[in-house]
Amino acid sequence: MSSLLRMMGVGKGIQRPSRVKVHFNNIKANLNILKWTSQTQSVFFASASEDKTVKLWDEKLRLLGTLYLHKFPAYTLTKVQEGILAVGSLDSSVRIWNWNSNKEVTYNDGLLTHTGKVTGLYAINDCLLASGGEDGLVQIWDICKQTEVHRLKGHKGAIKSLLAQGEEYVISGSADSKLRVWDLKT
Repeated sequence: MSSLLRMMGVGKGIQRPSRVKVHFNNIKANLNILKWTSQTQSVFFASASEDKTVKLWDEKLRLLGTLYLHKFPAYTLTKVQEGILAVGSLDSSVRIWNWNSNKEVTYNDGLLTHTGKVTGLYAINDCLLASGGEDGLVQIWDICKQTEVHRLKGHKGAIKSLLAQGEEYVISGSADSKLRVWDLKT
Protein backbone atom coordinates (compact mmCIF):
# COMPACT_ATOMS: atom_id res chain seq x y z
CA MET A 1 0.00 0.00 0.00
CA SER A 2 1.33 3.43 -0.84
CA SER A 3 0.38 6.44 1.24
CA LEU A 4 1.03 10.13 0.92
CA LEU A 5 2.11 11.73 4.14
CA ARG A 6 2.08 15.50 4.62
CA MET A 7 4.58 16.58 7.20
CA MET A 8 5.04 20.02 8.67
CA GLY A 9 8.26 21.12 10.33
CA VAL A 10 9.75 17.67 10.87
CA GLY A 11 13.48 17.86 11.40
CA LYS A 12 15.62 20.94 11.65
CA GLY A 13 16.08 21.49 7.91
CA ILE A 14 12.43 21.68 6.89
CA GLN A 15 11.01 25.18 7.13
CA ARG A 16 7.86 24.75 5.06
CA PRO A 17 5.44 21.88 4.52
CA SER A 18 6.83 19.20 2.28
CA ARG A 19 5.34 16.16 0.62
CA VAL A 20 7.03 12.86 1.25
CA LYS A 21 5.98 9.66 -0.43
CA VAL A 22 6.08 6.83 2.06
CA HIS A 23 5.53 3.17 1.31
CA PHE A 24 3.97 1.07 4.04
CA ASN A 25 4.12 -2.58 3.11
CA ASN A 26 1.74 -5.18 4.54
CA ILE A 27 -0.24 -2.69 6.60
CA LYS A 28 -3.88 -3.63 6.37
CA ALA A 29 -5.67 -0.58 7.84
CA ASN A 30 -6.05 1.59 10.94
CA LEU A 31 -2.51 2.85 11.13
CA ASN A 32 -2.10 4.93 14.31
CA ILE A 33 0.95 7.18 14.52
CA LEU A 34 2.61 8.83 17.50
CA LYS A 35 5.29 11.53 17.14
CA TRP A 36 7.63 12.78 19.84
CA THR A 37 10.96 14.49 20.36
CA SER A 38 13.54 12.69 22.47
CA GLN A 39 15.77 14.25 25.12
CA THR A 40 18.47 14.54 22.44
CA GLN A 41 16.03 16.58 20.29
CA SER A 42 15.73 13.77 17.73
CA VAL A 43 12.27 13.29 16.26
CA PHE A 44 10.77 9.79 16.25
CA PHE A 45 7.54 8.26 15.03
CA ALA A 46 5.97 5.01 16.14
CA SER A 47 3.17 3.30 14.26
CA ALA A 48 0.74 0.68 15.52
CA SER A 49 -1.29 -1.22 12.97
CA GLU A 50 -3.63 -4.07 12.27
CA ASP A 51 -0.73 -6.18 10.98
CA LYS A 52 0.08 -6.81 14.70
CA THR A 53 3.25 -4.73 14.63
CA VAL A 54 4.63 -1.58 16.15
CA LYS A 55 7.28 0.13 14.06
CA LEU A 56 9.75 2.81 15.09
CA TRP A 57 10.83 5.41 12.50
CA ASP A 58 13.34 8.25 12.58
CA GLU A 59 12.64 11.79 11.35
CA LYS A 60 13.60 10.81 7.79
CA LEU A 61 11.06 7.97 8.06
CA ARG A 62 13.74 5.28 8.05
CA LEU A 63 12.55 2.15 9.79
CA LEU A 64 14.54 1.63 12.99
CA GLY A 65 12.79 -1.45 14.32
CA THR A 66 9.70 -3.62 14.28
CA LEU A 67 8.06 -5.14 17.31
CA TYR A 68 5.76 -8.16 17.18
CA LEU A 69 4.13 -7.91 20.59
CA HIS A 70 0.52 -8.86 20.26
CA LYS A 71 -1.44 -11.88 19.14
CA PHE A 72 -4.00 -9.47 17.71
CA PRO A 73 -3.71 -6.09 15.94
CA ALA A 74 -2.03 -3.21 17.78
CA TYR A 75 -4.50 -0.35 18.13
CA THR A 76 -3.09 2.52 20.22
CA LEU A 77 0.23 3.61 21.66
CA THR A 78 1.89 6.27 23.78
CA LYS A 79 5.40 7.18 24.90
CA VAL A 80 5.70 6.51 28.63
CA GLN A 81 9.28 7.59 29.24
CA GLU A 82 12.49 7.91 27.25
CA GLY A 83 12.93 4.63 25.39
CA ILE A 84 9.63 3.13 26.55
CA LEU A 85 6.34 2.76 24.64
CA ALA A 86 3.01 1.41 25.87
CA VAL A 87 0.97 -0.39 23.22
CA GLY A 88 -2.72 -1.32 23.45
CA SER A 89 -4.28 -4.02 21.34
CA LEU A 90 -7.47 -5.69 20.24
CA ASP A 91 -6.46 -8.60 22.52
CA SER A 92 -7.44 -6.50 25.59
CA SER A 93 -3.86 -6.05 26.75
CA VAL A 94 -1.35 -3.27 27.18
CA ARG A 95 2.28 -4.18 26.68
CA ILE A 96 5.29 -2.08 27.54
CA TRP A 97 8.16 -2.03 25.03
CA ASN A 98 11.74 -0.89 25.60
CA TRP A 99 12.73 -0.05 22.04
CA ASN A 100 16.41 0.41 22.93
CA SER A 101 16.69 -3.28 23.82
CA ASN A 102 13.76 -4.29 21.58
CA LYS A 103 12.30 -6.22 24.50
CA GLU A 104 8.99 -6.32 26.24
CA VAL A 105 9.17 -5.21 29.86
CA THR A 106 5.73 -6.47 30.92
CA TYR A 107 5.35 -10.00 32.20
CA ASN A 108 3.17 -12.91 31.10
CA ASP A 109 0.49 -11.59 28.74
CA GLY A 110 1.04 -7.90 29.45
CA LEU A 111 -1.32 -5.82 31.56
CA LEU A 112 -4.66 -7.52 30.95
CA THR A 113 -6.88 -4.55 31.08
CA HIS A 114 -10.18 -4.50 29.30
CA THR A 115 -12.88 -6.69 27.84
CA GLY A 116 -12.52 -5.87 24.16
CA LYS A 117 -9.90 -3.70 22.55
CA VAL A 118 -7.81 -1.08 24.28
CA THR A 119 -8.89 2.17 22.61
CA GLY A 120 -6.72 4.77 24.32
CA LEU A 121 -3.56 5.24 26.35
CA TYR A 122 -2.11 8.26 28.10
CA ALA A 123 1.13 8.46 30.10
CA ILE A 124 0.49 10.48 33.25
CA ASN A 125 4.14 10.30 34.32
CA ASP A 126 7.06 7.87 34.00
CA CYS A 127 5.21 5.17 35.99
CA LEU A 128 1.48 5.98 35.80
CA LEU A 129 -0.42 5.03 32.67
CA ALA A 130 -4.12 5.50 31.90
CA SER A 131 -5.82 3.02 29.60
CA GLY A 132 -9.30 3.20 28.14
CA GLY A 133 -11.25 0.46 26.44
CA GLU A 134 -14.24 -0.51 24.40
CA ASP A 135 -15.77 -1.63 27.69
CA GLY A 136 -16.03 1.99 28.91
CA LEU A 137 -13.49 1.48 31.70
CA VAL A 138 -10.61 3.80 32.48
CA GLN A 139 -7.80 2.07 34.33
CA ILE A 140 -4.76 3.62 35.95
CA TRP A 141 -1.66 1.44 36.07
CA ASP A 142 1.63 1.73 37.89
CA ILE A 143 3.71 0.20 35.12
CA CYS A 144 6.87 0.29 37.26
CA LYS A 145 5.21 -2.15 39.69
CA GLN A 146 2.86 -3.61 37.05
CA THR A 147 -0.17 -3.15 39.27
CA GLU A 148 -3.56 -1.56 38.80
CA VAL A 149 -3.98 1.60 40.88
CA HIS A 150 -7.54 2.68 39.92
CA ARG A 151 -10.45 1.16 38.02
CA LEU A 152 -12.76 4.00 37.01
CA LYS A 153 -16.32 3.09 36.00
CA GLY A 154 -18.98 5.45 34.74
CA HIS A 155 -18.95 5.52 30.94
CA LYS A 156 -21.52 3.58 28.96
CA GLY A 157 -19.57 3.60 25.69
CA ALA A 158 -16.04 3.01 24.41
CA ILE A 159 -13.35 5.39 25.62
CA LYS A 160 -12.31 7.60 22.71
CA SER A 161 -9.78 9.93 24.34
CA LEU A 162 -7.71 10.32 27.51
CA LEU A 163 -5.84 13.25 28.99
CA ALA A 164 -4.26 13.96 32.37
CA GLN A 165 -3.97 17.19 34.31
CA GLY A 166 -0.83 16.62 36.35
CA GLU A 167 -1.03 13.52 38.52
CA GLU A 168 -4.31 14.53 40.14
CA TYR A 169 -6.91 14.29 37.37
CA VAL A 170 -7.62 12.11 34.34
CA ILE A 171 -10.14 13.28 31.76
CA SER A 172 -11.89 10.75 29.55
CA GLY A 173 -14.12 11.19 26.53
CA SER A 174 -16.43 8.39 25.48
CA ALA A 175 -18.76 7.22 22.74
CA ASP A 176 -21.56 7.81 25.28
CA SER A 177 -21.08 11.56 24.56
CA LYS A 178 -19.82 12.17 28.10
CA LEU A 179 -16.64 13.82 29.28
CA ARG A 180 -15.60 12.77 32.76
CA VAL A 181 -12.97 14.24 35.07
CA TRP A 182 -11.63 11.66 37.51
CA ASP A 183 -9.97 12.75 40.76
CA LEU A 184 -7.11 10.32 41.36
CA LYS A 185 -6.55 11.52 44.93
CA THR A 186 -9.83 10.02 46.18
